This record gives sequence, structure tokens and C-alpha cells, in this order.
Amino acid sequence: MAYTTFEIKKYRIALFSSGAKVNLYDIGGVNIGNLYFRPESEALPAAYSDEQGIYRLYFHRSELRDVVDMLRNEAPAYLHVWDLGGNNTHLSTGREPVGEGEWAVDGRR
Repeated sequence: MAYTTFEIKKYRIALFSSGAKVNLYDIGGVNIGNLYFRPESEALPAAYSDEQGIYRLYFHRSELRDVVDMLRNEAPAYLHVWDLGGNNTHLSTGREPVGEGEWAVDGRR
């Protein structure tokens, strides 16, 4: 199997002076992945599964806002793990209609 897919149901953010970390949880509250946000000057390691089976993905700090925005505003959101090596493990949303846009509280665009 090339991909294993987990639906992300909850997340937790921790900000550090040197970067940030986002923990991802499935429907059962199990920590399925950790996202690490590092300075732009650092080369990022490939994604991997640690000794506890938690997937680790690395991003530059400039991507933190986009990732948090996706987790906060999109549903469903998924963690896709590429089982065949390389660095194709990634986050995604579910399919959404083109031009869906954002709605105001009163129901108008």
C-alpha cells in the first residue's frame, strides 16, 4: 500500500522561540503526527515514523500560518503517509466545490 490516510480530528499548537510544534490527533484522541516548524535557514529532514509510531513532518516557520489556517477552517483534514520512502507524506483537505468562498455570519458572501 502506498498511502495510509488518517483523518485529523483535533490538534494542539506549541510555540517556541526556536520554532513551533503542532500535534495531530485522530478520532480516538491518538497522537498520529507531529508537525515541526523550523527556521527558514535550516534544511528540513524527510518525514518519518518515530519509535512510538508517530509521524514527524517538517516545515519552515513561514508555513505555520497556512497549516494552522487549514486545520482551523477546513474539514475534513487528513494526514497522508507515503509508505514507500521519499518525502511525499503530506496534509490535505477533503474535496470542496470550486468558488465555495467564505460566508458571513448572516449568510451573505
